[in-house]
Amino acid sequence: MIQGRWATFVCDNCGWSPTREDPWALEEVEQHLSKVHGLVAGTGLVTETMTTTTPLLRTYEGGAVRTFETGATRDTEEGKLDFEGFFSPLAWERFAEFMHKNRVQSNGELRSGSNWAKGIPIPAYIKSLWRHFFAVWKTWRGWGEPRDLEDQLCAVIFNAQGMLHEVIRKRMAPQTKGDEFGPKTL
Repeated sequence: MIQGRWATFVCDNCGWSPTREDPWALEEVEQHLSKVHGLVAGTGLVTETMTTTTPLLRTYEGGAVRTFETGATRDTEEGKLDFEGFFSPLAWERFAEFMHKNRVQSNGELRSGSNWAKGIPIPAYIKSLWRHFFAVWKTWRGWGEPRDLEDQLCAVIFNAQGMLHEVIRKRMAPQTKGDEFGPKTL
């Protein structure tokens, strides 16, 4: 990424940036767009005002901005959490199926999908997490029921997520002495 008094150019399509920072970098950007992305060079793809038919990044004192072929602009995604990229839709759909299936309690009553958010003590999460992790490990080693592996992994996610929720909640709103964490405070 080239930064300086001119601009920061980064191709949104592939992450490429020019090797120099001067007005001639515009020519290098246009050559890149032509050679790599098949756009016709010399047709005003890139100008000093940075309009282009493919999104580029430009940096001003206020931060980096993307300009799209329509002329619309938007901040870059730099430094922002990439929720869409971090998670597997397959895994989270399966987790939701697991959670829905387990809404029916042993007494036959249906609990709310967010019942866990009412607060489950950390020791309950950690004990369950260990039981389910052990089942995953045992299956992985060839001693468990492979058909149960997905449910066991979902149970690990549930307990780890619930425990993490409680740890963060405690950090955000410290409780008084004698809370559910027991003698050791995280």
